[in-house]
Amino acid sequence: MDPSHLLTTLFDDRLGTNYTPSFEEVTLINSFLREPLDTLDTLNAEVLRAQNVLQGLLAKQSQLKVDIEGYRILCHPIRQLPDELLVEIFSQTLPTNHLPSMDPGEPPIVLTHICQRWRSLALSTPTLWSSVHIPVPAKWSETDYKHVAITGARAVCLEWWLGNSATQPLTISLYWPSEGDPPHSDASEYRYIIPFVLYDHFSRISDLTLDVPERVLEAFFSNISADELTSLEKISLHNGGLIGNYFTPANGRLRVWRSPMLKTICWERSCVASIFGMPGPIQWDKLQEVSIMNGIDPIAALRMMTAAPSLVKLSIVVIRPKGPPEGLGELGGRTRSAIISHLGRKFVVLPSLTTLYVAECLYPNRSQGFAQTVLEYLQLPSLRHLTYQLSGEDPTEVGEHPLLLFLRSQTQGHLPLTRLKISSAISRSILIDCLAEMPKLEHLWLGNGVEMWLRTFEALAASTNVIWDDRLLLAFWPSASPENEVNGDKTGVLCPRLRSLRVEKARFTLQKMREFVRDRVLLQRCKNEVIGLLGLEEEKISPLGHLSIGLDYVAPPGICSETLEEEFRELGVKATMTFEKAMEPMDGHRPKDGLKIESQGERGLWAC
Repeated sequence: MDPSHLLTTLFDDRLGTNYTPSFEEVTLINSFLREPLDTLDTLNAEVLRAQNVLQGLLAKQSQLKVDIEGYRILCHPIRQLPDELLVEIFSQTLPTNHLPSMDPGEPPIVLTHICQRWRSLALSTPTLWSSVHIPVPAKWSETDYKHVAITGARAVCLEWWLGNSATQPLTISLYWPSEGDPPHSDASEYRYIIPFVLYDHFSRISDLTLDVPERVLEAFFSNISADELTSLEKISLHNGGLIGNYFTPANGRLRVWRSPMLKTICWERSCVASIFGMPGPIQWDKLQEVSIMNGIDPIAALRMMTAAPSLVKLSIVVIRPKGPPEGLGELGGRTRSAIISHLGRKFVVLPSLTTLYVAECLYPNRSQGFAQTVLEYLQLPSLRHLTYQLSGEDPTEVGEHPLLLFLRSQTQGHLPLTRLKISSAISRSILIDCLAEMPKLEHLWLGNGVEMWLRTFEALAASTNVIWDDRLLLAFWPSASPENEVNGDKTGVLCPRLRSLRVEKARFTLQKMREFVRDRVLLQRCKNEVIGLLGLEEEKISPLGHLSIGLDYVAPPGICSETLEEEFRELGVKATMTFEKAMEPMDGHRPKDGLKIESQGERGLWAC
């Protein structure tokens, strides 16, 4: 019998067990393992030779791949792209939601780090360098001189950047924190580091945004004239102190407002409530866009709009004048007729205005004939987008809602409004009346009462929030909405063109929401088919495409936002649904409440 076969026969059933062989059996096993061990050594040697051959082959393979890849890269299609197409690609890489920054990891600077051709092409494309945001760092904890050195380095980078822009119109944004000035003796010269670089390019600046303290603003405008700002079309000032101070005729800083091309002015975090009482240098009749976001009194707002009849876009925050209600600041206790006489007209007409953002507060004493809101005095025949925020007293307690008064007072009939966002204390019936005056409305956004910025004013703390319920949804279905029968709409449907509805806070039941979406979709399909078959001249109903609802209650068991959104998506409506988060129970059972957990040291110290 083969010895190896004998060995496996004797010990096969012992392998993998706890069996302990005797000394004689160990000797027998070792003697029979000599030949297998020799065979294993031979195989190991052959494997080693094969591995050496394989390593050589792998090395040749790797080198061949490198050589092939080099040729492939040489033939890559991007190398065949003409410069004109590459320039267009470079332009598409620039950020769309902010200005380009001096970050070396972002375009356009990163484009100069790829290859020599890209660098040369990027540096020779002026449009890539026509916009830039310049941040001046806040004061460091190290020495002030290091802070100055950093700002100086950015000034050098800015000079190189603007040099690449050739003769392109420039869009400049400068951020200079109020704590950015060092206290040493060179501080006055330090303020001019960035302005000095920009002085040579002032004639090309078309859009200028300055978020700087007053001392830097003074340095910026002290040495320029209107003749040097021939291209300036838009200027935005943030954190600029009392802007009214710059409207003194003898002040050199007035020159910036005399730019012949100026069309857009934006003021934020700046006091402008009284500038319209001064003989300011601004050519209001040439302005197309104005934004005043930190407060302007009503008379100043109306006078500004009267002086700027060419406005296309307007954003204002109207604040209640200081003093008792009967004073009303510049109103001087005037009645509505006196105010109209003061303005020289019954309404302020802005024929070209298409976009309006107004945030204001409701004045008291409407029964005594005092002005209530700025909105009531406006005639806007071209208005398409309206955002309206109202706070103060409940409009229903002092008369009609200003928004409804505004809509019904338009002498040209229904406004061509397509977008409405409203944050105001407004009842369901008044809202429906307002919507009936907007038959072309496509997008409706019902905000949650008063925005946070209004809460900073002491007089507006009494504002109320409105939470919408199922009755609002019923208003969009003609059989349940008598208001639609008298709104003059040929379709008989409230807001027949409505494409999106957003409600920030609502108490809609799930059943009514489902019915609203299903019925609206069904109504649109059926009525449009009937209109098409019969050849009627009635206006078709637009499909509801987007629904965004914030529900102010906790999701019922078995219901979540995702399931609702999927239901509506199957009907062709993109939905975003949110529920209130459930609060954790304060009296929940916690097994370790009050249990003292000793550390290891304490157990050793107090052990008996």
